[in-house]
Formats: sequence, C-alpha cells, structure tokens
Amino acid sequence: MGRRRIWFWLLEALLWLGFLGLDFRQVMNTSPIKFAAILLCAVFAVLESKDRDSRLIAWALCLSVLADVFLLLLDRWYPLGVGIFLIVQIIHTLRLCGLRGLDPKADLILRVVIAALAVAATVQFGFLAMLAAAYISWFGLNVAEALIFARTKRSRTAAIYAAGLILYFCCDLCVGLNNLAPSVFTNIAMWAFYLPGQVLIASSAGLEVSST
Repeated sequence: MGRRRIWFWLLEALLWLGFLGLDFRQVMNTSPIKFAAILLCAVFAVLESKDRDSRLIAWALCLSVLADVFLLLLDRWYPLGVGIFLIVQIIHTLRLCGLRGLDPKADLILRVVIAALAVAATVQFGFLAMLAAAYISWFGLNVAEALIFARTKRSRTAAIYAAGLILYFCCDLCVGLNNLAPSVFTNIAMWAFYLPGQVLIASSAGLEVSST
C-alpha cells in the first residue's frame, strides 16, 4: 500500500470528522471543508490515473467536483449540477463494463430506456424532477451491477468500488428525503455517506481485479 494512499485516507478521515463535528454543533458553514474533501478525492484520482480504468475514475471525480460547485458552493443552477452527476453515472457504467470485459452498448441502451421511463413518470413535476429521476434510476442500475460484479469477482477492486457506490447512493437517498422533509439528520447523513463513498471509489482505482 503506497504512502500516497495512506495520506489520502488520513486527510479525508480528518476532514470528514471535522465537518461532521461542526455540522452536529451547527456553529458554521462547512461547505468549504466539504468541497476541499471532494477536491482532494479528484486530485488523488488524477495522480493515480495510469490506465483507462483509473482515468475513468479520475474523470468521474473531477466532474463530481464541478457538479458540487453548483450544488454545494453556489447553491444554484441545480439542473446543471444534476445533469453533470448524470454524466458521472454514465462514466461509472463505462467503468463497470470495462471491469467486466463487456461491450457497453447493451448496458447503455438498457439504462437509457429505464431513464426514459423514469422521466416519463415524473414529467408532471417539472424539468429538475425529470432529470433527477433519470439520474437516480441510472445510478440504481449501476449499484446493482456493481453488487453483482463484487459477488462474482471477489476482488478488492470489486468490493471497494461496490461499497463506494452504495454509500454514494445512500447519500442521494438522503438528499431526496431532505428535499421532501428537511431535517438535521438527513442534512448531516447525506455527507456522512457521500465523502466515504467518493473516497472508496477513488481508492478502487489501480487495484488488482483478479479474484482473491
């Protein structure tokens, strides 16, 4: 295990504990700390990008940083932020297909069809809701595929990656709950899940895929 990876985990753990503690006490706006933690994930992924697989993770995390500029720092232009996160999920689909050695066409077509159905079901709620429905349905399929891959492959990459996507997905569930009924718990929980998920996704790059 490299020193860079150890320092990455240590710094992220400190940032995670720091903003959670401040959020519980509600003494200050922790958005800059949270953004720094996500930016660190992207920087680590870029530094670790040595092949197609790790470059896909770098792209996904860099785009996540861009989406968080709108959703976290600026707190505006939500459709743009959600749209960028949808692109992130498309990248994760490409990565999953690459890890499994599959042509991505079938997976992409399936996700487009499911996302289109989700959009059709939410058309009466407006553009942002339609975009969010497409995003979360696409994300859900990625999580399911990652779990299947982890169960069959039994490698460190598969397990860490699947765990990261699950935590990331839990964050988005908390976001949805918070939008329906805002609460301190869901507001804190979304970032309690989000950062560890992104750290695990970043950490899955460059690990072996062979079965253990």
